[in-house]
Amino acid sequence: MTQQEDDNNYSNEINSPQMEEIKTDIQMNEEKEEKIEKQENKRIEKPQTRKEREEYQKQSFIALKRTLNGLVNKVSLSNIKTIIVELFKENLVRGKGLFVNSVIRAQDAEPNFSNIYATLIAVINTKIPAIGELTIHRIIHQFNLTIKREEEDGSLRKLQFIAQLTNQQVCSVTLPLQILIQLMKNPTDENIEKVVTLLLNVGEYFDSIIKGKIQPIYEQLRGIVSRKKASERIYFKINQLLNERRNGFINYPSVIEELDLIEDEDKITHTVDLTTPLNTMDELNLFKFDEEFEQNERKWEIKKAEIIGEESEEEEDDDNQIQEQQKTKEETEIEKFDDQTGAEEIFLKKKIYITIMSCYNFEECVHKLLSLKLREGEEKILVEMVIECCSQEKTYKKYYGLASERLCVLHILYKNLFIDQFKIQYQTIHLKDMNQIRNIAMLYSYLFYSNAIPWELFSIIKLTDDDTTSSSRVFLKIMFQNLFEEMGMKEFKEKLFSNELQESVRGMFPTEDKEHIIFAFNFFKGIGLVELAKPLQQNYLALKEKMKKEND
Repeated sequence: MTQQEDDNNYSNEINSPQMEEIKTDIQMNEEKEEKIEKQENKRIEKPQTRKEREEYQKQSFIALKRTLNGLVNKVSLSNIKTIIVELFKENLVRGKGLFVNSVIRAQDAEPNFSNIYATLIAVINTKIPAIGELTIHRIIHQFNLTIKREEEDGSLRKLQFIAQLTNQQVCSVTLPLQILIQLMKNPTDENIEKVVTLLLNVGEYFDSIIKGKIQPIYEQLRGIVSRKKASERIYFKINQLLNERRNGFINYPSVIEELDLIEDEDKITHTVDLTTPLNTMDELNLFKFDEEFEQNERKWEIKKAEIIGEESEEEEDDDNQIQEQQKTKEETEIEKFDDQTGAEEIFLKKKIYITIMSCYNFEECVHKLLSLKLREGEEKILVEMVIECCSQEKTYKKYYGLASERLCVLHILYKNLFIDQFKIQYQTIHLKDMNQIRNIAMLYSYLFYSNAIPWELFSIIKLTDDDTTSSSRVFLKIMFQNLFEEMGMKEFKEKLFSNELQESVRGMFPTEDKEHIIFAFNFFKGIGLVELAKPLQQNYLALKEKMKKEND
């Protein structure tokens, strides 16, 4: 690559939208970020010019995107009702494209929680039907793409979501029935696997309302088994489906009690099928200036009040004004000081960012970073920026792992800061999008693999439904899978179950609680690390035997 090309690439990186996004992020005090995002629209003076109005709307759109993404990534079986209330506080009419996009991406990352994401859509659909319809259009479009690209795993994930949307009666039975009929016209091993996946997830609901219509599909599957026209793997899957049906789909209920949140009369079902012209409304994912922004915001406030009975925002504004007037002189002085130090921090972050992005290799990067004249306490900002820059890359670059490892090795201070950041990143990972989660997980998996940071850090991880979110599970999945790929299962397993880590991994490999053991077992099995699930199976059997003896 020529020097001119290097200069051009460097110029493009500095002026890229990515740089603009980071500039926006670093202007906010991290400790007050959520509060600022909620209040900055209220405190800012009403914009007058077209340019001011556009910038105001753009910042509102960015804040809305972050909030929706954070809430979706945080949802779980135990908090779904709370998350739904929080979602209704946001402008879901303006952000319907963003919300649907976040849900589909989250489901794609964690298909085993498709029922939770489908419930989220179903409840929102009762108040804003356009969101349910848009979800179906987009999921059909993505399913068609996976078929066209022959992405087998991707198509199975989409079918799981379609099944759960059908169970929640967001989607009519027409769509999954059409898909089944279409797939069985060409019963290859791949297509049969799709059929089995779909029927396992929607079979109980189908049998309750269209048992006669679905019966020919089961007969065709039995014929394939009897004539031995499928591979042994597919033969096993078909038999699994038939056994589940005989047992009333006890392991695959259409809607579990915790997710049965909607009264039948409130459900809104959309009849969209394979022949329906699709409108994915991709433009809703992008910011667009709204000439009637204020009027539309007022309309949403009225609708929001109808949905959750909130009082108008004016009272909140009045309270904020009173609180502002009651600020002491000392607090005002502190704020002035914060403004000065904030400007210096912004300048330092920009300097660190430019240094990281302009270096040819990680060794040059570390040398230049350590050459910066940092004041006491500013090392923390440097570590935060290394992680932030890594997270903003389109794909993970080992450059960041090597640079981080070198910093940890050279200075105990940086090692401790990366340790602290692991705890912070894990606790706030639900605020990141999927790409950021992947990059941060890859970075820390390398730091663990290289022993730059201690494995005892795993002590903060508790693999339970209450202690994890969809985002944290994706983070752990990527980190563990990468460690397995780097180390091999034998070395990875020996490390995890070594005597020195026995206490540190207790939260990941529980022994005392039946539900926690089952959850952790399903997690490791679901991410393909079956060898790590085996000790949990032993823990379960040991606990079962212990409880039996106690009862005797």
